[in-house]
Amino acid sequence: MPLSERAYLNHLRSACLEIARDLAQAAPEEFDQGGALRNSILYSLIVIGEAVNQLPLDLLARYPEIPWRSIVDLRKVLTHRYFAIDPLLVRQTADVHVPRLLSQVEIMLAEGSGMD
Repeated sequence: MPLSERAYLNHLRSACLEIARDLAQAAPEEFDQGGALRNSILYSLIVIGEAVNQLPLDLLARYPEIPWRSIVDLRKVLTHRYFAIDPLLVRQTADVHVPRLLSQVEIMLAEGSGMD
């Protein structure tokens, strides 16, 4: 049985919170050194991209301020072209874009209209 839209949004929310927690608990240079912190953030970004990919287009269209296609495209790079990952892009995504996405997902969950 497929997950509901709300369930995918909750997965999105959890992955965003995981990234925020990881960044808050680590020294800035830890990310640059690779290892567990970077891998955890990369995995959470993959979860975010896959959850977005599972959401219906009509739901995403109601929130055009979020670059949904870019989120899915990033997941594809992280999973299929991992050798081309730009650590600076990943860090900027984690620091800047994930908090914005989290705010929007919180709004979407609160509104809840039209979700199954």
